[in-house]
Amino acid sequence: DETIAIVLLIIAVGTNLFCYTVLEPGMSHVYSFCLISAFLYYQHKFQNKPTFSSSLICGLLLGFISLIRLPNILVIIVPVLWNLTSFNRLRSKISFLVGNFKMILLMGSMIILVLFIQSTYYKYVTGKWWYYAYGEEKFFFNNPQILQGLLGFRKGFFIYCPLMIFALAGIVISIKKKYSFALATLILFITHVYVIYSWWCWWYGGGLGARTM
Repeated sequence: DETIAIVLLIIAVGTNLFCYTVLEPGMSHVYSFCLISAFLYYQHKFQNKPTFSSSLICGLLLGFISLIRLPNILVIIVPVLWNLTSFNRLRSKISFLVGNFKMILLMGSMIILVLFIQSTYYKYVTGKWWYYAYGEEKFFFNNPQILQGLLGFRKGFFIYCPLMIFALAGIVISIKKKYSFALATLILFITHVYVIYSWWCWWYGGGLGARTM
């Protein structure tokens, strides 16, 4: 408990989370942080004991996570790769997913239900079920600015939040110790970094550090 309390305190005051909670609460990122934290908690419960309620809550949380900021749907990598500590466990993972197909279908239905809120709003305002609100802005997946995004002085993640270097080291340690979340965390980190730093404005405008991280 002491370790967890210290880590929570470090994340709260040692990263730009504090800035986006206190000074810029109008930005979406602190709400994404909250919902993703809740999702990680409930998906852990679902992995240990799949129930109707945990499936329902996970689906709703994933829906709102996507509604707030669509690229954050990548967090779905976590439950898919959870407990996949070796290639030999792939079969048991597939069996788990197939055996709980109805629960996963419920989860997916909740995601669609929440995203329907946005589609309904688009239909009301524009007459279309889907509307791309960013105009000409887009991703350049063939030219991601990963090095600048992580280590550049413009908005480098590890420059403005150096404490997160320990989190990266923690991923390496978790893989060596074959923790249930190890592979999921690594793949999520790599995928998330690639996607967000493929955006044309990889520094994401004004603000403190890499808020998308």
